[in-house]
Amino acid sequence: MSPLLLLALAAFVASAVFALVVMGWRDAVDGAWRTGSAPATAAATEMVSLVVPARDAATTLVALLQDLH
Repeated sequence: MSPLLLLALAAFVASAVFALVVMGWRDAVDGAWRTGSAPATAAATEMVSLVVPARDAATTLVALLQDLH
């Protein structure tokens, strides 16, 4: 077998494995979505801190933060 054919075969196998992994993730997310289950540690009142690096953005920062809410 030529090196180019081996490389093509390896790329095919790698892409097939990647497709199987993505299908597994998709099925897991789809199953959780359909049953309405959430992760056990998720809480409805969790707080998130947000750091926005901005310089001279006093006029646009308020609108940005309102869009995030």
